[in-house]
Amino acid sequence: MKKTLLSLALLATGVASYAQVSQGSIMLGGDIGYGSTTSATSSTATGFTAPPDGGGSTMNLNINGGYFIMDGMAVGLNVGYNSGSTKMSGAGTGTTILTWNNTTSIVNIGLFARKYMEISDKFYFYGGLGFNYMTGTDVNYTITGTPKAAVADPDIKNSGWNISIAPGLAYFPAPAWGIHFGLNNIINYSSMASSQDVIVGTTTVTFKQTNSSLNLGVGLTPTLGIAYFIGK
Repeated sequence: MKKTLLSLALLATGVASYAQVSQGSIMLGGDIGYGSTTSATSSTATGFTAPPDGGGSTMNLNINGGYFIMDGMAVGLNVGYNSGSTKMSGAGTGTTILTWNNTTSIVNIGLFARKYMEISDKFYFYGGLGFNYMTGTDVNYTITGTPKAAVADPDIKNSGWNISIAPGLAYFPAPAWGIHFGLNNIINYSSMASSQDVIVGTTTVTFKQTNSSLNLGVGLTPTLGIAYFIGK
């Protein structure tokens, strides 16, 4: 009887070590995401030039650290890097083939709050609220003719901020380790300002633009992350 009670007590302790992310715990982790797109168009109409073919890819890397202010509730700091590239090519004037390239790089730093809700001993659902400040550069150039010559466009400097809400799932293969599968933002509001210096004759003209967007919806743009929990 004593052995049975002892076994039950050890089992309960083991389950609790997985199931609870307690107040005072520290979370250190990060995530990485990747995406790609391709497009191709054609036309048999005489004298009609089809839109250019193209494709692109994106990659993001984030490092974060958080502190659990209460059981299952963490607040913390996030630092990230995002990059993307797009390439499109198609017919230009006469027999000239135009190739347009764009490379974007963005560094962001921000704050987050995350709430974990237990599904089972090792699985959690979580919801996160994040605020980020972002700054980066767009680099463009066009390749024309034969031989190909790169014609660089002036770089575009970007800065702004965004606030987002995103859900995800966490799996704990061991009490101190969590694997996070994050879904895309279900709510995202962003405001970005851009500036570009263009030389017109002997004068440098600065073009400025401000864009804001609100996106709502559910989709699948997953990120995969891993975190180490201290004091869980």
